[in-house]
Amino acid sequence: MDMKYIRAIHGSTGLNHWKDTKIANLKRNVNKYFHRSSDYQYDTLRNGEPQEFIIYNGTTLDKKKIIARPDAEIHVGDIIDAYNAKWFVTTVDLNDQIYPKAECILCNCVVRWLSRRDGSIVERIGYAENAAKYATGVRDSNVFQEIEFQVKVKLPVDEETVTLRRDDRFLLDLDFYMPIINTSGSHPTAFMLSNSDVFTRRENFVGRPEKGAIEFIFAECAYNEVTDNPELMIADYYKNDRVYPKAEGSCSIEYKGQAQVQIGKRAKVFTAKFDNVFANAVWKLEGESDVVDKVVMDINGNAVKLSVPEDFSLLGKVITLVLSDSADTPTCEYKLPIVLKGVKSGGK
Repeated sequence: MDMKYIRAIHGSTGLNHWKDTKIANLKRNVNKYFHRSSDYQYDTLRNGEPQEFIIYNGTTLDKKKIIARPDAEIHVGDIIDAYNAKWFVTTVDLNDQIYPKAECILCNCVVRWLSRRDGSIVERIGYAENAAKYATGVRDSNVFQEIEFQVKVKLPVDEETVTLRRDDRFLLDLDFYMPIINTSGSHPTAFMLSNSDVFTRRENFVGRPEKGAIEFIFAECAYNEVTDNPELMIADYYKNDRVYPKAEGSCSIEYKGQAQVQIGKRAKVFTAKFDNVFANAVWKLEGESDVVDKVVMDINGNAVKLSVPEDFSLLGKVITLVLSDSADTPTCEYKLPIVLKGVKSGGK
């Protein structure tokens, strides 16, 4: 009798053990009937890409358990789009012989910062919870030590999150209501990174070391009107040389030193760069009219010099230097805080 034929009719071609044959048959059945589950979801995404899942309730309503099709991928730190919400994968079952299984929790925060790699704006969605609730105040005689507000934030491991270090600052608040908060004269809540746990949330030290989540502890700190950007919800946006121009199209603004102008100091030079070598620079300043009117612009071709008189009412104000060509496209811009001579913007 032809054993190849026998293996073929039993679906075990290329398999060497009865267990492998059983698993292969189970996988085929799971794939065949996957869509028949009442919890089957066909319009879900994993990290922005379409992927089908079976999703059912976890221990609480903000937690879900998910099953993917056999041989599909799912990892700790993945973001799942389902039920008009985003879910953060917290754990995976490494026994995925038949199908991958995982648990996830409802995302509730967005964290933004400037990339240390290229200065671009980085945005990551994650899960945050109150970390101060795990601590208690300590009463020593008549002195009560107040516990500072802290949040614990889970973000996926990637080439951007691994560069975050202690003392990095962030703005975390209700993004949707920020226009109302700004109008009221208030500002977003600022936090400083005080601790990070890169070990306990790794998915698999041996098989998939590059996958997982990082758990950060953020402690509330002072808001800095000079360096923080409430519109973009990015702390220390104007602080140092990591700031790159916000560009739309093929132009950029180059300069030396920090992205700032100083009161009473010699003019600071900004130079336009275009991909189109025949483009002509068109410069303008935007901001509060009583501030912009006091800043002196000296335009010389594709370069502009900005100088600020010794008027201390301008301290802490921000102006926007806008660059375009004669056709008003492309455009790019820089927000420049006005600081004192000899004082680094956002310096400690």
